[in-house]
Amino acid sequence: MTVQDNDTNSAAPGQPVDEPPTLALPREYGLDSGEPPPLDIAALTVLCRAANLVRHHLDIHVLYDAHLNWTSWDILQLIVGQPGILTRQIAASAAISKSAVTQISNSLVDRDLIRRHREGVADKRLVRLYPTPRASRLVDDLLPQLADAYERYTATGRSTVDNAFRVLLRDLFLPATAPPPTARAPKATKGDP
Repeated sequence: MTVQDNDTNSAAPGQPVDEPPTLALPREYGLDSGEPPPLDIAALTVLCRAANLVRHHLDIHVLYDAHLNWTSWDILQLIVGQPGILTRQIAASAAISKSAVTQISNSLVDRDLIRRHREGVADKRLVRLYPTPRASRLVDDLLPQLADAYERYTATGRSTVDNAFRVLLRDLFLPATAPPPTARAPKATKGDP
């Protein structure tokens, strides 16, 4: 089964739903060979830390009041964006376990934000999740609040986070303009021929 929706958090059309989405770069970046760009682990570490800082800020300044955390927000947003999405599709898109999706969806069902529908009688593992009107309103209310909180966060002396994203994305996904430095030969001293 494949996902047909064109959501940024979903599998691309024709991509198996059990695989996380892939990053497609425009051809002008010269990465059409299919080979991934070289990975700078230090840059990736800083990117993950920056993402965690932003997530934490949004968790405590926006999502906490809505009784959500980033993972439950991500799941809710996927369900609102793709009504009828399978739990395994959510697990693949959000890069979390199916049991975590089940646990979070239980709390979202209890809050009347989503409803479940089992696919067929034979395989009870196939569960589709649908948003309630309340969930759609909540997502619509939270999106501008999240954007505003992010803007305020990056504008209040923490703009290095935003700059780090731009620099790291460039370094991680664009080919280097110069070849990597090679080992230098030792300098010759006066006594060397």
